[in-house]
Amino acid sequence: MEVSPAILQAIEGSLLAYAEAPQFEWLSIPGVQARALRGSQHPLFNIVGVAQCSAEDAAATLAQALAVYAEMGELFGFCVGPLSQPTDWAARLQAAGFTLAVATAGMVRTDLQTPIRHNPAVRVRRATREDIPDLCRVYSEGYPIPANTAAPFLEWVWALGGHHYLAWLEGMAEPVTAANLFPFPGSKILVLQGAATLPDYRGRGLYTSILAQRIADAAEMGMEAAILQADRSSSAPICAKLGFTEITSLDVYLSPPPPA
Repeated sequence: MEVSPAILQAIEGSLLAYAEAPQFEWLSIPGVQARALRGSQHPLFNIVGVAQCSAEDAAATLAQALAVYAEMGELFGFCVGPLSQPTDWAARLQAAGFTLAVATAGMVRTDLQTPIRHNPAVRVRRATREDIPDLCRVYSEGYPIPANTAAPFLEWVWALGGHHYLAWLEGMAEPVTAANLFPFPGSKILVLQGAATLPDYRGRGLYTSILAQRIADAAEMGMEAAILQADRSSSAPICAKLGFTEITSLDVYLSPPPPA
């Protein structure tokens, strides 16, 4: 399929979509975008990406990123995508002691009108602020992510004009799946992120059901495409069966520990 630059920009840039959100810090490092959530020690919250450096400047950019996060005492992730410049970032990062932490397939679905068939025993609804305890619980345990990152993550999605969702199996009192969406800034592309299901409830159609609801909402919102970064070991094969097409890779490399 023909892929527009806007879709590639959304896939690579959505992990670092800018929004004023509590506890998130946006850092000034030439040639990249960078964010920190102090105390997270997590490569998706302390993250550098959307690199646009010359080959001559890349080493200095990486050195500055290492210095900035070392001063905070934080590990961080460096995201490498289809538009990252120079094109040899993966080799540069590995040579500097980074290790591959997250390998995803950048995927897109442009047919937002055709419903996705899903388990009718699953109930899905959009979450509100009254659901914050459940959202934090499911995201923290289902991803998993550190407990202290869940609340800032919720606020970041809401600050981008997005929504969170919760899903239950029929007869259950508490939700066991959470997910979110937000429009990529300045576009008609919807970013689907954050699908997390508690381990004991996987394989029962919850992921597909919460994805189906978000695709339906994307159509109602007038979006032109939906994108996601799907884990190659879990969600990518499911998404491929649900009408998503892989168009690129998006990898996050974890920094070496900062000096003691």
